[in-house]
Amino acid sequence: MPKDEDGCPYQPKPKMIQDLKPNEVKEVSCGKAHTVAVLRNGHLYSWGAGACGQLGHPDTQTFPADEDGYPYQPIPRLVNALSKHKLIHASCGDVHTMVLSNQGEIYCFGGGSCGQLGFGNISAMPLDVDSCPFMPVPKKIESL
Repeated sequence: MPKDEDGCPYQPKPKMIQDLKPNEVKEVSCGKAHTVAVLRNGHLYSWGAGACGQLGHPDTQTFPADEDGYPYQPIPRLVNALSKHKLIHASCGDVHTMVLSNQGEIYCFGGGSCGQLGFGNISAMPLDVDSCPFMPVPKKIESL
């Protein structure tokens, strides 16, 4: 892929995401450097930057790392923790993701230093490599 003036690779023309081709995608949502797709069957796939838990995969140590040492998932991957739920909507923030199930449940994951995950006490959350609180796996917002 070509690189921009900051040395970041980019895709200049639309290109089919082959790993999602056999599935019917209902919707996609993008964060600062991550993307999620809700499939018609209710599954969630995520890819892109993952250092803050925004992909919903707790095993980022198996991911490749960028030039700064941050993990990323280069191809769409099923978010296993949500595979038993039928999801109908997803939305991404800068480094967090929220999904809605067909039962009206909201699950959040990713960076939470400003309380954007809705879990209340952020001091109980683990810290990422930059010492910011985050939730590495999808967690239901119980108050909703």
